[in-house]
Amino acid sequence: MGRFEIISVCYNTPDLVDTMIKSIREYEGTYPIRIIDGSDKIHFQKQVKEVCDSYENVKLNPFGWNIHHGRGLNFGLLSSVYEWVLCFDSDSSLSGHGLFKALTFQHDYEGFPCYVNTMGIDVPKSDNAVLYLHPMFLLVNAIHYRSSDYKFVHHGAPCIEIMISEKDKQIIPEEYKQYFNRGGRGTVSRFGYNL
Repeated sequence: MGRFEIISVCYNTPDLVDTMIKSIREYEGTYPIRIIDGSDKIHFQKQVKEVCDSYENVKLNPFGWNIHHGRGLNFGLLSSVYEWVLCFDSDSSLSGHGLFKALTFQHDYEGFPCYVNTMGIDVPKSDNAVLYLHPMFLLVNAIHYRSSDYKFVHHGAPCIEIMISEKDKQIIPEEYKQYFNRGGRGTVSRFGYNL
C-alpha cells in the first residue's frame, strides 16, 4: 500500500478531478493521491479544494496560476517522498478493478501506450514513430526521474524527450487500456489549449 502515490495535474476542472478520485476510490481503495492544482480562478481553486477535502488521503498542492501539465508533473515527481509515482490525467477515470495489481514496478516507466512523432502528435505505428507512454496513466520511478537529464516540460506531450531517450527500455502492457475511461482532452475542449 505504501509503495507509490498518485499525482494528477488539474486546471479549472474540479468536476473532472472529482470523477477521477471517485473512480480510484471505488476500484482501488485509499492509495495516497496528490492533486497539483494550477487553477487560476479563485472560484475553481475553492472547488478543487472542496473536492480534495471530501476524500480521505488526498493532498492538495495549489499554485494559483496555470503551472501546465509538464511542469506540474515535474513538480510532483521532484517533490514526491515515494519511490514510485503514478501520474494520472485528471480527465481520465478507472473502469474496473485490478489495475494496480497489474503494475510490475520493474521498469523505470510503464503506462498507457500510443505512437507519436517527435513533436508528440499521434501517428500510426511505423519505423519512425516513437512508442509513447501517455501521462494519462504513467508509472514512473521517481528516483530514476530525479537523476535523469530529461524532465517533463511540455503541455500536450510532457514526456516526449524521455520517451525518445528511453524508447528501447520501455515496457508497454497493452492490457492497461482495459482499465480506463479515457477522458479525451478535457482541459483542451474547455479552455482551448493543453495543460
